[in-house]
Amino acid sequence: MKKATAMAGMTLPQKLRYIWDYYKLPLFAAALLLYILIYVIVRIVSHRDPSFYLCAVNVPLTEEGRAMLDPDGTAEIVDGLCLAEDAEGDLHQLVYASRMKILGSIDAEKLDLVLADRQALDAFAEQDFLLPLEDLFADDPAIAPSLVSATVILSDNRTEALLDDSVVYQAVTEERVVAVDLSGTALAASLSSSEGRTQPVYLAIIRNTPRPDAAAACVRQLFAQ
Repeated sequence: MKKATAMAGMTLPQKLRYIWDYYKLPLFAAALLLYILIYVIVRIVSHRDPSFYLCAVNVPLTEEGRAMLDPDGTAEIVDGLCLAEDAEGDLHQLVYASRMKILGSIDAEKLDLVLADRQALDAFAEQDFLLPLEDLFADDPAIAPSLVSATVILSDNRTEALLDDSVVYQAVTEERVVAVDLSGTALAASLSSSEGRTQPVYLAIIRNTPRPDAAAACVRQLFAQ
């Protein structure tokens, strides 16, 4: 009652000043709460998971190449990754970071496709990270001739051979169709013209992908361009 009585004879600017002096902290708290609430609602409403995840390994990507892989702009594409044997210095650090990124993404099921040169493709295949594609694209006349195989290591004695020089490395392997050669596609032509590449580029699907349909659709649309 005292505050209401005190405001009775005030002008409008005086009333606003009075309210600000006495209620600025509650007003600030209410405004902050409202801002947080609106921010959370907007994030929930606007959030969309990527249609698929793709990494480019040993293959530099241009903006044109990204657009060909993801014409709708709904995918998450990571490039700049590198896999190489006997890497030293700065390259060794890049290779190590790339391996950790790739392994973490696969474990988290946030990697569906890999765009790679032959060395990187073989590295993925050896670890049995790639989905067999023979049945998936066997009936597609545009893709079937471009299917390629790679060696999958089913078991080996790598650890023993590394620990003991007298142990001869042995492995049980199997050849599987695990990738498509992109030679002849617009994407391969784009990469060749921009990077001066002469070696083939391959696209493979990660074995544990939770988005196999989206991954397969990406492959098909590249051969339809």
